[in-house]
Amino acid sequence: MMRVVRWGLGAATLGAALLVGLVGWNVWTYHRLTGEQWVADLSFERIGPGQFVAVLRSPGGESRRFALQGDDWQLDARLITWQPWMQLMGNDPIYRLDRIWGRYRDLDRARTLPPSVYALTENPGVDLWSLARDGGGWLPGVDAAYGTAVYLPMQDNADYRVTLGTKGLVVRPVNDTARLAISTWH
Repeated sequence: MMRVVRWGLGAATLGAALLVGLVGWNVWTYHRLTGEQWVADLSFERIGPGQFVAVLRSPGGESRRFALQGDDWQLDARLITWQPWMQLMGNDPIYRLDRIWGRYRDLDRARTLPPSVYALTENPGVDLWSLARDGGGWLPGVDAAYGTAVYLPMQDNADYRVTLGTKGLVVRPVNDTARLAISTWH
């Protein structure tokens, strides 16, 4: 009987360690958010009617290209914030850019034309963001898990800077082409 109890405790301990490891692996895909900070630059090149190549540059120097269709671009991110006692331990909110995609302003076109959607990160291990968002508050230390998104018009030669603060994503035009695209956007 004692052997069964030891095996059970050993299996439970191993299972808990495995779960912690899988959640930790997932957390490793996030970045610390210490204030409003630059998360990406986006530039656009028109390659056809309603078709653009978007170049996304990250602060780490990585540059990725995406073929987007539509009138506007949208960038989505995931945020996880901590309860005050976790913040006192030095844990800043964390974020991860989630996806980029092209949007159509016209609802009929959006319903009938195929979307161009790209994941920006893989989701290894146990998805902490989904656990925190859907878990009903049972995850200790997590205050909130939510998504944030921004979208603006795609325009040939437009450049945008995307920053992220504790309230969400913010986009600022970098050049006159982007400023003009925003000012005439409806």
